[in-house]
Amino acid sequence: MKKLRRLGILSKDTWNDLAKEDAMYYILADTNKKEGQWNLDEFLETGRSQWKQFKDFLSKYGLKRVYSSKGRALDLGCGTGRIAFAMSNDFDQVIGMDVSEDMIEKAIANKELLGISNCEFSVNNGIDLSDISNQSIDFCFSYISLQHCPSGKQVLNYIKEFSRVLKPDGVMLIQFRVAPTLFYYYRFIFSRIEMKLLDRLFRRLDKVVTLDAFAGNWVPLSRVYREISKYFKAYYLVQSPAEIYTNRFWELNDKLERWKRSFWLCIK
Repeated sequence: MKKLRRLGILSKDTWNDLAKEDAMYYILADTNKKEGQWNLDEFLETGRSQWKQFKDFLSKYGLKRVYSSKGRALDLGCGTGRIAFAMSNDFDQVIGMDVSEDMIEKAIANKELLGISNCEFSVNNGIDLSDISNQSIDFCFSYISLQHCPSGKQVLNYIKEFSRVLKPDGVMLIQFRVAPTLFYYYRFIFSRIEMKLLDRLFRRLDKVVTLDAFAGNWVPLSRVYREISKYFKAYYLVQSPAEIYTNRFWELNDKLERWKRSFWLCIK
């Protein structure tokens, strides 16, 4: 538990720094935008567009009830509220949680600006969902967030926590990087060590590249299956669903790129 707490602090410190520097850029770093180029309307539109695609994805798996019956949703790693605000049209309440106090401050400011009343935002500790009661959530969601945890141990602990807070028959849709074999998992670990050594020797790498809480993690497939099968009666691993990545999906010729965008759709 002490190690998990240290990892949570690392996540918090890193993302507070990045939020101060340029929150919107670092939330959507995998785009052709550069620092300072996002405006709020354009940024929030990406959230509305992606949430519509997630709804289509849920419908494809016969889970339209998730967003059509209202209820209570959790968006872990909500950042400044990009997708949480879009979700608020389909749920009675959306709880947005993020490890960064600075991100949450910006989310609350955006909420007031937009006049949205059914989104609540709070700071997460980076390791669990201890502020949320058992069986109180209908839908748990996390996108481009868990992949930035410094360690896969945090991801596995969150899977257990999602199960705890979900109501019976509740649904979880989360994304993170899955290593299909231990070879790829250890290759990533050693590459991260190599980057740190090069940085110390030459100080030539960008600071973000070497930060554990930005470079993130891969989680071995066998460990994920073992953990999810403990807590969920039905689950699906979906690699880079075309509903969400649309034409970008077909550009992912490298199979490992698809594992980077793995989604787990699980029913409690």
